[in-house]
Amino acid sequence: MKNLVNMLILKIIILTLIFAASIVIPTLIIPVSPEIVSRITEDMQNKMFGLMLLVSLLGAIALSVNVKLSEWSGIKLILASGLGFWGIEYFMAQIETFYFRDAFTFMTNIEILNIMIRGVITTITVVPLTVIIFG
Repeated sequence: MKNLVNMLILKIIILTLIFAASIVIPTLIIPVSPEIVSRITEDMQNKMFGLMLLVSLLGAIALSVNVKLSEWSGIKLILASGLGFWGIEYFMAQIETFYFRDAFTFMTNIEILNIMIRGVITTITVVPLTVIIFG
């Protein structure tokens, strides 16, 4: 039993690191606009890494629970989980940003689209690896 718990914790840690990397790498491929970067204060920068790790941990746990509890497997599970993850995590958030446009005047249509594309890259990386690790 203890060995099973240790293995589960190790898998979650590995997936959390993969998740964090899959958030950083798309940002290197498609950089955030200079206007948004200029709005980030030094205090915000200091908190971002810890928050990114927390988001990665929670995302890893949520995805792994879904994969473990699913009756599906393989490509079917990857496609369904990927669509759900991307739709909730990226698409819905940006639809909300677009709808409340007046509050986000610094967000251009291109930046909103770039966030969704970065989300596709993250999803293509994280979801299949979650299925491989936990499936």
